[in-house]
Amino acid sequence: MKDLIGNCRREVGYLHAESVVPFHDWLRELVEHALLSLRRRNLRRVPRLRIFSENGTRDDFTSEFLNSPVSTDSLECSLRALWPVDCCAAINDIGCWSTQIHEYVRDNFLATWIDEFGPSLGGVDVYAFIGAYSATPFGVHKDDEDSYLYNLGPNEKTVHVWLPADLVACFGSDALRRPVFNYRPGLSRAATIVIKPGDGLLICRGHYHVLESPKYTVMLGIAPYLFDSNAFLAKAVTRAVRCANGKTSEVHYGCDLDALASLLHGVSQESLSTESLGIALKAEVLRLRSNNYVLNPNACAENVAVDSSTRFRLLHADYLQAIKMGEQLHVFARGHELVLDQVEVVALLLDRIWVGAVFSVEELIQVVDGRLTQLAAIALMRSLLDCGAIGVADIS
Repeated sequence: MKDLIGNCRREVGYLHAESVVPFHDWLRELVEHALLSLRRRNLRRVPRLRIFSENGTRDDFTSEFLNSPVSTDSLECSLRALWPVDCCAAINDIGCWSTQIHEYVRDNFLATWIDEFGPSLGGVDVYAFIGAYSATPFGVHKDDEDSYLYNLGPNEKTVHVWLPADLVACFGSDALRRPVFNYRPGLSRAATIVIKPGDGLLICRGHYHVLESPKYTVMLGIAPYLFDSNAFLAKAVTRAVRCANGKTSEVHYGCDLDALASLLHGVSQESLSTESLGIALKAEVLRLRSNNYVLNPNACAENVAVDSSTRFRLLHADYLQAIKMGEQLHVFARGHELVLDQVEVVALLLDRIWVGAVFSVEELIQVVDGRLTQLAAIALMRSLLDCGAIGVADIS
């Protein structure tokens, strides 16, 4: 995966690398299992799943798929049952629904990306396109960020890439603003790349492309979004205002940003000082860092019984972050946010967890000299388990 990072020739618009995902069959099975496991589950949130057919989104297919009974049918058969030809499923945040996918992308892509470019404060989306379809359902299009595409098989995909000037020469300037579906007359001006199972393709932002998958394939995509300083500052202001107003619930960005003006009303200048905004900006960074800069929080909960003797471990050094805001401690766990009152006590607990060694509730209570009840400590560990920051230790 990492072979594509930092090597895009923007004058060409793409970079093709062969055999960069050696375990593509295993990774494909993980993607398929993640989608199939969404059916008839009590999901923590609605998955960002879309199913397309004949160049249109079919919300009825998406609903039918999610509500279909669990069976032993493969994902390919399940999609063909919805529509026999030209059916494509697209899911964003695929790593949120599979811990193994998240860990694979973290170790084989994100770590190298951060070494090369620094933390991705715009956030990262990990997505998948699955199915057999004549062409990308939304036609020839461009993305505003670099797109790293990995063919997980079992069949080949064909990709056509146009430089903007070549697309205009073929279809006129309207093609820069609207998707082109009848693109074949312009293939003579496009670069055509066949990506085999295990291959990777980087399409540089701003370059127009379309993918063909006449036979069933699974493609994993990674999109590190560009950093938007205005949007990031708006999130920090929203967080600072909510803290100043005594609102301690997790920030939900859509509705909060729409209501920014009303939140600002009545807030003193001191509560939006440079210091308070600096803390809020750092909190936004820590929230992203706790999920390895993947935008949306983990949705996989470890459903296990927990008691005072259960042994736990921190699953990754970055999965647990914390910052004091006002009189409360904001704990970020795999993108989730917990707001806790007992700042000093919780800080001592986190110090013990960050050591990295296996721990139990009994040991944590000893660390804080009994200033936390067993019930409260178990509830906190349950929350961190649900967020995906810690796991039950295998001590066999």
